[in-house]
Amino acid sequence: MSPVPAPPTQERPATPTQTPAGAAAAPDEATAAAPSIAEAATEAAHATQQGDAAQPQRPPASAAELPAAALDLAARLFQMARTNDAQLLDYIRAGVPPNMLNNRGDSFLMLAAYHGHTDLVAPLLELGADANQLNGRGQSCVAGAVFKDFPEVVRALIAGGADPLAGQPNAEDTARMFNKLDGDAGFAALFAQAPGRGAGSTPAPAAVEDREEARRVPGSGPVGEQPAPASG
Repeated sequence: MSPVPAPPTQERPATPTQTPAGAAAAPDEATAAAPSIAEAATEAAHATQQGDAAQPQRPPASAAELPAAALDLAARLFQMARTNDAQLLDYIRAGVPPNMLNNRGDSFLMLAAYHGHTDLVAPLLELGADANQLNGRGQSCVAGAVFKDFPEVVRALIAGGADPLAGQPNAEDTARMFNKLDGDAGFAALFAQAPGRGAGSTPAPAAVEDREEARRVPGSGPVGEQPAPASG
């Protein structure tokens, strides 16, 4: 099991939106939009335009066509999922798709689960978040929660229909790998009786390259950082 890379922090949406063997890698933090954000972006564009509202408009075909306001909103929404900000729930109740994905295929639920936010995971499930939505690396929310050792999040996801056999590696295999399956504190009984066991998963679009990282000059440090001045 290789160490899990620290998630990036920058978010930039994109439209069609590897784990080392046996590892549940960290969800990528770069924002990108799944097809659903294109629809949300279209709504945002309609709300800001002063022209004829009766004129038909097509959804953006790529991230380059998304309004800046839509990109900024997407960044804020995914950050809310990471930081346990309940305002995310208000946005979803107002019409933001609960299963919107970033360019790594990470959903709000994936990010909330991976960061251990039980208080956000449960209401996200109630609002229609898909407990079996995989990210672009084929990872499930519940496997990520097992890997990060958030048992309350694991239980909330299982109660919400998560399939412990979904994803690669799946939650059951991940628990076995880290000695969290058997014993009094293990997940064996929970997974065996899971309501969603065998339900399968919802695949995400393949993960796409992070554009900021692609543009980064080697040796210059993470995106947005300046290289440290040479000492001496």
